[in-house]
Amino acid sequence: PVMLIIAVSLFYINTTIYHSSSYSLLSKLFSKRNISKAIGIQDIGDNFGKAIGPISLSIFLGVFALSWRQVYLFWSIPILFGIIVMLTIKVKPATETLILATKPIT
Repeated sequence: PVMLIIAVSLFYINTTIYHSSSYSLLSKLFSKRNISKAIGIQDIGDNFGKAIGPISLSIFLGVFALSWRQVYLFWSIPILFGIIVMLTIKVKPATETLILATKPIT
C-alpha cells in the first residue's frame, strides 16, 4: 500500500504542475473568444489520457501478455512524438492578450 500511495501522490503532484503552466500558456495563445474552447479541449485530452493509461496497461499486460518494459517502450513512442511536436511549435500570442499586457494599470 505504501508504494501505491507514493505513486498516486507523484501522479497528482505532476498534474498540479502541468495544469497551472498549461492554463497560463493557453491564456497567452488564445483570444478571449476562444479561451474557453481551448481549455475545454485541453481538459478533455487530460481526462482521456488519465483514462486510457490504466486501460491500455491492463490490455497490454493481460491480453497480449507483454512485460511492463515492453509496455513502457510502446508508450515512449507517442510521448517522444508529443515532445518533438511541442518543441517545434512556434508560440504566437493572441493580439488581444498582447494589448492587455501592454496596457498600463491605472
